[in-house]
Amino acid sequence: MKKDAVRFTMQGEDVFVHGFTPLEGRKGHMLTDVVASFRGDGWDNCEWYVANINTGRIRQLSTIGGMVLVEDSDIDYEAINKQCEHGAKNAERKVLNYGSLGTWDGFKEGFCAISWTLYPDGRYFADSDGYGMEDNDEENVYGIINENLDFVVPFQPVQDIRELLQQLRKQYKQTSTLQTMKTRIFNLIILDESGSMMSIKKSAIDSVNETLQTIRAAQRKHENQEHYVTLVTFNDDVKMVCECVNADEVKELNAKTYQPACCTALYDAMGKSLSILRKTVAPNDKVLVTVVTDGEENSSHEYSGKAIKALVDELKVAGWVFAYIGANHDVEAVAATISITNVMQFHADSVGTQMMSQTTNNARTRMYDRIAEDCFCADVENENFFEEP
Repeated sequence: MKKDAVRFTMQGEDVFVHGFTPLEGRKGHMLTDVVASFRGDGWDNCEWYVANINTGRIRQLSTIGGMVLVEDSDIDYEAINKQCEHGAKNAERKVLNYGSLGTWDGFKEGFCAISWTLYPDGRYFADSDGYGMEDNDEENVYGIINENLDFVVPFQPVQDIRELLQQLRKQYKQTSTLQTMKTRIFNLIILDESGSMMSIKKSAIDSVNETLQTIRAAQRKHENQEHYVTLVTFNDDVKMVCECVNADEVKELNAKTYQPACCTALYDAMGKSLSILRKTVAPNDKVLVTVVTDGEENSSHEYSGKAIKALVDELKVAGWVFAYIGANHDVEAVAATISITNVMQFHADSVGTQMMSQTTNNARTRMYDRIAEDCFCADVENENFFEEP
């Protein structure tokens, strides 16, 4: 959701949202000076939204009827199955049977623990005289969410949630201190690995490795930059080749790690990789996302084009830069459907792939230079990434 599509107003200690239909006219309250909370009215209404008033992002965490609206990756099913004797099925069903989601230490220093009761203690089942009580302990799980409204710790049993929050905040402070010394740049490369890429397999491998060399060269050239690489390949499935690895430590792609086959689940690749990366990226970080494909989406199951467009719009507001590089289809038209303006068409042969790689890496280098010279503007980059001066 674009920031300029939503606005917030304060009336005393209350906050109101404008431009977001589900919460229009609804009163909420501020948990911090950044995050607002909107709960449903009534003891049996489990609806809950949280909003970041700086970015305009609004996230619904649960419905009126008690459904928990989180991704499977936000729940540690393995830990819950091992430690929760009674409540594991409620986690799998993502339901609230015993009250609403709760908060612990509401977003203090940027993080908040969300509590979810999967099963109550025996007293819940007792009648007014105390009969019918079962001999069991309450089963609670906790997930930790940050001010960007992303889960950084999935729901799981926690012995001491206070200690876990303290550890997380300490790590964040250390990271923030490092950020004052260096600019972190996250390079997300999303590469088609469908069967049609077999004809340019070697060229595609060479292109990725040349990009890695370009990123490493920038890190050496600009001492104030720290580059991280996430490489994702996709066909019917999405494969995380490496995730947020320092550029100097990334292993190059080869014929064993890149084997084109099957179809093109572009939306799933983008949705999964963007959702994972945003949990790591801090407000002052820079992000460059490049998508390389020789065909159109044809096999995603988890994400739709509409969902990807909304996600890209939201991340562009946060300062992320996107580029779409394609062959054998109407590149501009397809990129426009997912809100990407930077586009480049290439010929799916060895010469065309080499030219594409050189053009893209030159554009990368110019962007890294602008970041180093403190003249970087994400809005401009999202329009003119490929343009030469």
